[in-house]
This record gives sequence, C-alpha cells and structure tokens, in this order.
Amino acid sequence: MAQARTVFFFRGGTHVRYEIDPVTGAETVNHDIYPRALAEAWTAMPTSFTHGIDAALTWPDGYVYFFKGSSYLNYDIQNSAVRPGYRRVWTGPKDPPPDSFRRSSWSAPTPMPCTGSTTRTTSPRRP
Repeated sequence: MAQARTVFFFRGGTHVRYEIDPVTGAETVNHDIYPRALAEAWTAMPTSFTHGIDAALTWPDGYVYFFKGSSYLNYDIQNSAVRPGYRRVWTGPKDPPPDSFRRSSWSAPTPMPCTGSTTRTTSPRRP
C-alpha cells in the first residue's frame, strides 16, 4: 500500500493538514484538531512567521522551507527547530537559492492542460 501524502493549507494564522491516499485520491482531515494555529503546531516558528505564510515546501534535505513576502526560513521537522542562520531575505532572481536547491536536479513542473467545466482556478486572498 502506498504511503499517504500530506498537504498543508495555510490561511492567516491557521493551517489544515490533509492526508491524501495516492491510489484513490481520498482525503482525510482530523476535524477535532484542524484548523489549528501555526504557533501551536510549529512551536519553534518565529512570531513573524506564525501568520500569513505565502507558501511552504518540503525539500529532500529533510527541511521545510516557509516563504512569507520576501523572506524565507528553513524548518527542521525532525528537531522542531528553525535551522540556525536560515531566516533570510530573498532579493530576487540573482539571489542564489539555498545550497540544497542548487545541488538538486529540480526543475519547474510542467503545466497540465485544463479541460472540461469542472476545473476552477482561484487566486489566493491577500489581506
């Protein structure tokens, strides 16, 4: 049996965790726990990052990169800590990405065509 995939959705100072079965696409959420405050779940997160996360991704180096505005940080899930020196400001395309990004063979995903009337695209809300 394939391992469930975990997806987090962020809004304001809260998040929801979905477990998605990669075979059936079935999703589950523990409604007794979620939505949950970021500060409660990610206890080492700096106060400035406990509200308004723009994006987050898990990288193969075992860390989660959280992005907010022009800043990002590197969160060590194993030790529940922000990696020392990793609250950084991204200054634009000339700013080098983190070392693990440069060493990987990562490339941007290929967009999938949208067909049919059941597909809906929405833009994220901005405060």
